[in-house]
Amino acid sequence: MKLSAKEGLTMIQKEKCLELGFPTPYLLETHDSYVRRLMLEGYEFNSRQAQYIKINNLHSVKSSLQNKKKIQFEYKLAPAYCPVLNCVPKQPVLHIFMTQEQRLNELTKGMKPVGKLT
Repeated sequence: MKLSAKEGLTMIQKEKCLELGFPTPYLLETHDSYVRRLMLEGYEFNSRQAQYIKINNLHSVKSSLQNKKKIQFEYKLAPAYCPVLNCVPKQPVLHIFMTQEQRLNELTKGMKPVGKLT
């Protein structure tokens, strides 16, 4: 299997994920699937965190999750802590997250309804 950065298979930095309090990425987990998993687990994720763990373009991940994978989530622009600079620069960055309802809908997507209980 040929791996390319364009497919989102560049290695996410495990140590930096743990440093930020995020779960360990799976071996060869794509950027899209890692960000989706973070949101499903209740994390809010921003561009500064993404760059720190080597997901260099959160805007592309956002677009892919919304348009190609049809995943529902919220986003906003707001200042965020920068782990590289150890401060909160005033420039707003992209934050993405799921509401409790969106998480439940995504987790139950594709599940077949159970028949009547008698």
